[in-house]
Amino acid sequence: MPLEKWLIGLLWCAQSIFAFIQISENTVNRFSFSWEMQGLRIVDSTDKPAHVSFSDYNVDLGDSGQAALPAKAFLIGIPPHGNAAAHFTAISTKTIKLKNALRLRNADPRVIRYPNLRFSNPWISDARPCMLGQIHADQFIIKPFIYDEKNRTLQVLLKAQCTIEFPAFLQMGVKVSAENDYQKMVSRLLLNYSVASAWARPAQALSKRKAAEISEDFPLAPTKPMITFTIGDGHDGINEGTISENGIIKIPGKDMLRLLGAPLPFSRLACYSSHKGELPVPTPGIPDLPDGIGEIPLMRFDLNNNGTVDSEDYVLLYVTGASDWGFDTASHQYYYNLDRFEDNRHYWLFVKQSGASPQAFQRMPVVNGPVSATLTSFQNHILFKKPSSLSLQGGHLGEEGGLDWIWQTLTLYKHSFEYQSTLPLIDTTIPAAMKIVPGFNKGVQMNVSFSNVPVCSTCQPSNWYAFNYNGDGPYG
Repeated sequence: MPLEKWLIGLLWCAQSIFAFIQISENTVNRFSFSWEMQGLRIVDSTDKPAHVSFSDYNVDLGDSGQAALPAKAFLIGIPPHGNAAAHFTAISTKTIKLKNALRLRNADPRVIRYPNLRFSNPWISDARPCMLGQIHADQFIIKPFIYDEKNRTLQVLLKAQCTIEFPAFLQMGVKVSAENDYQKMVSRLLLNYSVASAWARPAQALSKRKAAEISEDFPLAPTKPMITFTIGDGHDGINEGTISENGIIKIPGKDMLRLLGAPLPFSRLACYSSHKGELPVPTPGIPDLPDGIGEIPLMRFDLNNNGTVDSEDYVLLYVTGASDWGFDTASHQYYYNLDRFEDNRHYWLFVKQSGASPQAFQRMPVVNGPVSATLTSFQNHILFKKPSSLSLQGGHLGEEGGLDWIWQTLTLYKHSFEYQSTLPLIDTTIPAAMKIVPGFNKGVQMNVSFSNVPVCSTCQPSNWYAFNYNGDGPYG
């Protein structure tokens, strides 16, 4: 499973407390806090590798063959220009003699988990820069253990004081409150969000092209009226994993006439949508940039067959959000195509002025003969994916701070969690099935139970495991 959940709750007062970090100064000049070791636990039994942990650790350090050491990572917002300077002082330490050597990490030796992680100070890492939206940030990792493998001693940091000084910088704006989901997440991640939010880089909107600069082949004419709407992902507690808003929608003729005007030739009525799913990673040159839209076929109902839209006429179209389920014809497996950049898919309905005829649904031919099968149920899929915090695991953080999310982290000392949700419209007469997909550690072994009944032992991420659900309330 991915790293331990470390969303940050922050109280602003004369002295703020964040877990075991006590903040004493939070200004545009500096950020000062004290950190204290809590919940130190060392398991050092006979003839077994020793294990060490503490209460609020959220990352573990060490590559293959190295000692596995828990650590504490945190994020500080910084001005967009200049470098922040961290001054970290150990106030109290102690040395512990171990009976056994510390547990070594057993992983792929070719993988360097933190290739750009450096410790000029033995207790705290050098800053690792990243971007969280429009805010520049530095990630620091407190490593409260120094391990001497030869002598089997462990030096433990019990208490420390840290001051991070910021370069002088004129604030770009005013302190802002977190409004959308992403800003709320960033406000919990950054220890100094109330100060750093005023350093946010202003969002730069692309300048709109003039009508004369738009290619004649581009179907969305900027000077013509359009009906626009969006379809989301149906947020329902299992964020980014539902298709609740997918389906067929009806647009009445009276609404089209009111918004687009009359007359409306039915044969030229067209609908386009924004791209579904993420665009390819390679960036083409400006002349080769895709339009980012695609046509959606319409089912047109011209009730009096006069060729124009009347009030009683209507169109039907099938719409989806930006993320959706897909089917791999090679493996015959369903997969969830997640768009991590956008929750909504945008649609435009308008009269197409030129070019090819708008797309339409084709009528299904009449099927003669007896009924071969009667379906009483069908196979549906639900993805349970709850993004509780942003992942900053390993490697270079990336220009935008990463795109993957953490739900829960299972570690040696926190080895289980429960989740409850209702399965909608489930057929309780036949078994359901679940697949468990881990995050970063693909080789982890997992055991899963459903309503206290074992589902799988050492669950394999490629397998589906059957379980029974009688429909009586949520499961866990």
